[in-house]
This record gives sequence, structure tokens and C-alpha cells, in this order.
Amino acid sequence: MLVQAEIFLRNHAFDSALAMSRKALDILSCSGTTSGSTDAARLVVAALIGKQSEEAAVVAQEQLAACVDAGDSFGEAKMLLSVAETALTSGGRGNMEALGAA
Repeated sequence: MLVQAEIFLRNHAFDSALAMSRKALDILSCSGTTSGSTDAARLVVAALIGKQSEEAAVVAQEQLAACVDAGDSFGEAKMLLSVAETALTSGGRGNMEALGAA
């Protein structure tokens, strides 16, 4: 599923990428696979960025908080990258926020 979501992203099929990555996130979150669920969350954020949705920043922050709460430093690093990406795509002031988050 993650590979298919990445293919959708590369082809700018953001709705399909979002649906596939959210499905993967649901499955991987239930299975307790922290690395896989963090990868799926990054794909959700990337698809939302592609759709120019403000939800991208919210999802990135929520997933970052979940990684911090779980003590998952590798997942935290991945989600910090997503937070920075959302800030960069928001332009202007977001660029400064991205530099602070990274």
C-alpha cells in the first residue's frame, strides 16, 4: 500500500495517494508497527500538501506528538521533517517556522 501511495504521489494523483496512505496508516497503527505507521503518516502529509490542504500541518503536528509520547525518536525525526515540509509549502512566515522545526 505504501508503494502504491508513493506512485500516486509521483503521478500527482493526490486524492488516490491520500486514500491509500490513510488506509495504510489505519492498518499499520492498529498493528503497532511504529516505523510503518510513521512512513504512512508522512505519505498522508505529502498527499495533503499536494492537495494544498491546511490539514497537512495539523496531521503532521498530531503525528509528531504521538511519536514524542511513544518515545519514538526515529519517528519523531521523520515527523519533524513533515512539519518542516508543511511550513515550507505555506510560504512566507512558514519558511521561518520550518527552519525552527528542523
